Amino acid sequence: ELDLSLGNISFSGEDGKLTILYSKTDGSGQVVPVKLIDQPYDKCYRITSSGNKVENYHLSVNTPASRELKLVLKNLTITPAEAIAPIQINGKSHVTTYLEGENKISINISGKSSSSPAGISVAKGAKLTIDNEPGQQGSIEVLNNTNVDRSGAAIGGNGGEDAGTIHIKGGTVSATSASKGAAIGASVGKSVEEIRISGG
Repeated sequence: ELDLSLGNISFSGEDGKLTILYSKTDGSGQVVPVKLIDQPYDKCYRITSSGNKVENYHLSVNTPASRELKLVLKNLTITPAEAIAPIQINGKSHVTTYLEGENKISINISGKSSSSPAGISVAKGAKLTIDNEPGQQGSIEVLNNTNVDRSGAAIGGNGGEDAGTIHIKGGTVSATSASKGAAIGASVGKSVEEIRISGG
């Protein structure tokens, strides 16, 4: 398991190899950064917050479109203290997230900017699929509660940005935008490439 409450987590496809940056506690209890190189794509990587509320860290993915990255979101609670999407599907990344337990993301602040982030940002050209962890009853609740001119979606585009492809395949997914952005889709005045709901 990778613990988002200890530090930022990133997945990138440097030189065609999956590289993971994250933080963990060592034998003495100190939080130390870790870099894993040439990791397999056919593995599911489990992301948790170990019962803690995450305020200062985010999860980002920037992998090639030709490779699918599989993540499990397990009992994550995220309420960012800064105006940045706490889960970011960037570039042309193709990500499937499986849900385990109860996951909750709340965007309540927008900083001093006129735009706000999405709860889960899916860049134009990227693809996010949300599904149930096999044999598990998982859920995710994403709330974007900001009120600015260019507000982001709950799941989809950051403020002022188009969104990619979003597929809800399974699990219990609750997306709410109290702002002007879509619950699932694009930010205000922008477009989304595709939204597909085939389960959940």
